[in-house]
Amino acid sequence: MAKVGRPPKVKEEDMPELVEKFRRYIEETDIPIIAEFAYKNGFGKNYFHERQEFSNLIKMAMAKKEAALEIGALKGTLNPTMAVFR
Repeated sequence: MAKVGRPPKVKEEDMPELVEKFRRYIEETDIPIIAEFAYKNGFGKNYFHERQEFSNLIKMAMAKKEAALEIGALKGTLNPTMAVFR
């Protein structure tokens, strides 16, 4: 069966560089947003969910974002209602 759709924007040999770039984004961003990183790098967020290389990093990003939103809501620096949208 032939693959359908656009060819991937990243060559396989460039994948480790993109993985490292995503890891740095998570570390350096207060509230990492997968869709933001994807957009800034010319991808849809589904691309990252489809690639095994990003599995653990996605979990890390979501955990960091959830913690940051919860802390902000508890401290009163973020609207608690908005904090549930992680």
